[in-house]
Amino acid sequence: MEVLERIAYHLYVQGVFSRMKMNRLVKEGYLRYFEAFLYDPLEKELASVVSGQRARREEEWQYEDWEKDYMSKDLRVEKELLELFTARNLKAEDEPETVGQQRPKSVELKVLLRSIKRALERQETFFDEALLSILPTAQNWRQAARILADMQPNSLFEKLVELLGKKDGVFTSLWNFLGYDGFLFPEYSGGIITAYKKITAGTGMAQLGQYHWALEHPEIYDVYEIVQAKASIARAFSRIILERDKLFLKLQQKEFHSLAYSVAVLLYSALRWEQTPWTQPSKDEEVPFWIPLNDLASPAAFSALWLMNPGSAEKFTTHFFEITRETRDSLHQNMLRSYFNYCDRFAKNVEQAEFVEQIKGVVIDPESKEYKKQDIFQLQQDSLLGDAYWGPFFKSLPPKKWQSLLVTWWENLKWEALGLGVRWIPEEKIWDRRIIEYEAYIDEERFSEKVDPIVKDFFSVFCPKKWNAS
Repeated sequence: MEVLERIAYHLYVQGVFSRMKMNRLVKEGYLRYFEAFLYDPLEKELASVVSGQRARREEEWQYEDWEKDYMSKDLRVEKELLELFTARNLKAEDEPETVGQQRPKSVELKVLLRSIKRALERQETFFDEALLSILPTAQNWRQAARILADMQPNSLFEKLVELLGKKDGVFTSLWNFLGYDGFLFPEYSGGIITAYKKITAGTGMAQLGQYHWALEHPEIYDVYEIVQAKASIARAFSRIILERDKLFLKLQQKEFHSLAYSVAVLLYSALRWEQTPWTQPSKDEEVPFWIPLNDLASPAAFSALWLMNPGSAEKFTTHFFEITRETRDSLHQNMLRSYFNYCDRFAKNVEQAEFVEQIKGVVIDPESKEYKKQDIFQLQQDSLLGDAYWGPFFKSLPPKKWQSLLVTWWENLKWEALGLGVRWIPEEKIWDRRIIEYEAYIDEERFSEKVDPIVKDFFSVFCPKKWNAS
């Protein structure tokens, strides 16, 4: 799965994203349709009993057909060779998260309760370690979770600040607890799961409305208390990150936790995005060095962000989805499109291969005469500047960062000769090399790693400089 898909499907299973929202994201091309998460045979039956605007609703409920409809879209970008590159990003049968999984099955309440009981029983010691570290006088984790969920925010914040400053190991235990999601069951669907997702999304008791009945079952009530305790602890940590950053950095130095770092960066970036979107970092800010963007944008980190600050999380997550789609509009593919357009001038495929090798030696020196003779660099820059997604960002990008991006792209441009023909030309007394077929593509993984700081700029992912020094 692509990064955005991992986030979206996790938030859907958790209940943060509704089915209607997933409907929109799939139809607009942000996500691919995976029936291992979304398939529901009841949806067609629901469409037939809805009155008014029936044709529109039938179109919205046809989940079975989304994969076929979406995959049949014309994703080619002017050149057939680019279609081959695009296809590499769309091999759903090779996706490790979904291969071998069945469609979600509609389950009865007793099946869900048994699954919850098994999942929580395996974690009794884990819950005790985390929650009793805050409230050691509680009888068990259930009582501790109930007290934490009801505790006044200021009281919990002050208690955590005091505890974290004195006792080792608590920081790690609590962040492990915040990352726990073993009570989610993507393989289940049905009416009871609709109610259950309200619980796992963190909905408070007063807002449960018609789904309040689910709390009558002890197993579901246990999950409710766990989620509410997670939300209280997450909100307390958000204050520690923002108001006690010296303590937070000290704890990270002693007990570095990747989830804590990711959530802190996302929280800082989400609040910054609300106040000053599309601005370059100030002298006191940098892109985070400790973790790549793809690892930073983990489903667990976004889940914790939603618990900390739902309003900012929603705006920043929307920003994450709106600015890019990870197939046609990816950075490397945008530049590849310009490259293919430029290569229309070559009569032979072999000339493209020779051109690539020539440019790789020229692009590293922007002051040379050869560099200034080449118009391909300006075409690639103009393509990005005029792009609806990348344009606003690249207009503010310093020249050095643009040059760094350009060099990295050309260094990672690969080509394959799928057939090679050679013939002797007697008149000229030379061998004529002929490539029968030619394909150019980007070593995407290496390219993404190299340009990670620039892409973090684009996503407006920043943190205070001192966080990088911790």
